[in-house]
Amino acid sequence: MSDIQFDEPQIHYQSRTILGEPQTPSVIKFILKKGLARDEKHATKIVMIAIGIMFLISIILFINYVSPSEANVYYSGSGK
Repeated sequence: MSDIQFDEPQIHYQSRTILGEPQTPSVIKFILKKGLARDEKHATKIVMIAIGIMFLISIILFINYVSPSEANVYYSGSGK
């Protein structure tokens, strides 16, 4: 077996910086204040999951509330 070693860069999570001072977004602060997350990285994951769920809900609502006649206009291009 060969001894192969990789020098992979370590990625460290850090808050965004504005004018040289790190600032935590207010949504992340709210989640941390309510105790829903352990740290900023975990709070960011919670926000991303919430955005994904809202996106799926909006797609489901759009599909359910478009009538079949309107769907034909959107998808087939016919005017009927």
